[in-house]
Amino acid sequence: MQGGFVKFRKKQACITLINSLIWGLAAALLAVGALLLTAKLNKTSLQLIFYVLIPIAAFIVAAGVCYLLSRQKDKKLAKRLDEEFALGDRVQTMIEFQDGQTAMIRLQRKDAQARLDGLSASKFKWKGLWACVAALTCAAAVFVAGLIVPKTKAAGNDTPPKQPVIVFEITNDQKTKLATLIKNVKESKAEDGVKTAIVTELEALQLALEEIDTADALYTELVRIILVIDGFVENHNTYKRVYEPIRASEVETVQQFAIGIGLNDFPTVFEGLKTAFQNEEKNNETVLAAIAAFTSELKARFAEVLEKEDDLLMLAIPLFIADMETVAALDPSKYSYDKVLDNVSTAFNDNVRGLTTALEQQTDNRAVTSNTIEQLISIFNLPPELIPDWGGAALEGLGGSAPQPDEPPEHGDGIIVDGIVYPSNETVYDYYTKVICEYGKVFEGDAHNYKKEINMLISEGVANGTISPEVEEMLRTYLDALSGSEAVGKGD
Repeated sequence: MQGGFVKFRKKQACITLINSLIWGLAAALLAVGALLLTAKLNKTSLQLIFYVLIPIAAFIVAAGVCYLLSRQKDKKLAKRLDEEFALGDRVQTMIEFQDGQTAMIRLQRKDAQARLDGLSASKFKWKGLWACVAALTCAAAVFVAGLIVPKTKAAGNDTPPKQPVIVFEITNDQKTKLATLIKNVKESKAEDGVKTAIVTELEALQLALEEIDTADALYTELVRIILVIDGFVENHNTYKRVYEPIRASEVETVQQFAIGIGLNDFPTVFEGLKTAFQNEEKNNETVLAAIAAFTSELKARFAEVLEKEDDLLMLAIPLFIADMETVAALDPSKYSYDKVLDNVSTAFNDNVRGLTTALEQQTDNRAVTSNTIEQLISIFNLPPELIPDWGGAALEGLGGSAPQPDEPPEHGDGIIVDGIVYPSNETVYDYYTKVICEYGKVFEGDAHNYKKEINMLISEGVANGTISPEVEEMLRTYLDALSGSEAVGKGD
């Protein structure tokens, strides 16, 4: 593993060690304080050795347990890096396929390392810092109390005080936000079955809120809803069940197909597969043999998928396999090398839309569910310690468009198209035309002209009075910044 990732792994190891030591110290202080308080309240005394051995044991146990629980494996650390630095699942993909040697995998790995190299480890969040500080503060308070509290008579059989009951009363703002959330789910792009399942739970919550009168009851219901809707979409979506057996293949071309599922980028993956099938001798028999090996292995791996459903992905993959079987069955004596590759291209082109659409649908399911859970947590201020583990993001790349870095690249790092400097030199996927193109052409050029369309929408807003002149200026300035500026020196 190269330096970009290693520096974050070292930073995480350092954080884990310091957190463990703090928790150990807090446990030791808490043990001493508890021993002192117990002895004074019960008018008893312990031998000095116990005030030494018990805190030492508490320190070792607490520090050890914290260290074991806090250690992060590479996959979990990669997920954190993607989320904290908005890397669009690049690091997770790099770790997942770190042993792969295909051109695509090496290119992805190089891109992920380059992005990590440009990040400072000092910006990596110190996870657990405030919990450590709080634990140490509480333990110190108990320790000080144990020192200053005078000896008193034991409480005897006094009844322990009851825990305070926190009253909950829903606000109008919470009612409005919950109603808006239900409306947004109904209007979302998720499948009808997923929307129905989520809306059913949310509408039941609407009714239950009229009867819920304590925070504990509210939090219990929220946790239940989160687990129910998250579990439903995880079981409803099939791409993970498809991805796992295909990814486990030892055939590199089949692994590339798995990357297509993981990244939802079949146009690029198919280009890579076509390159992989080619050979320097331009021997059509060799190409057909490679295609046959790929097709038979993919078919065998897909047969291992459990709990098959009649969704778009389960229908799209067999169609692709059938088309590839047709290509693999071509007679090498009747078809030239170029003709075989033409048939491969046709099979890819005929199936790329169906595979992409199937994955986009399941991505929408996951996105709507994740947004619903996050909104519920926010609307009702569910305490962090009560939030259950839930699915979160989908497979690498299936969470939608990757967010861009906080700071835009310099003009020198962009790309010049017809004399215009665009802020990125990357290629992007154009949703409307379903092609991969240069960043600049998404705004002006061969792809869908987003700049023209957005400017028309702004003009309509100004005409009907929904957009003020100040907002218009701000929107057009921002759009111009996105769509590039005239290249310096052009025409000199």
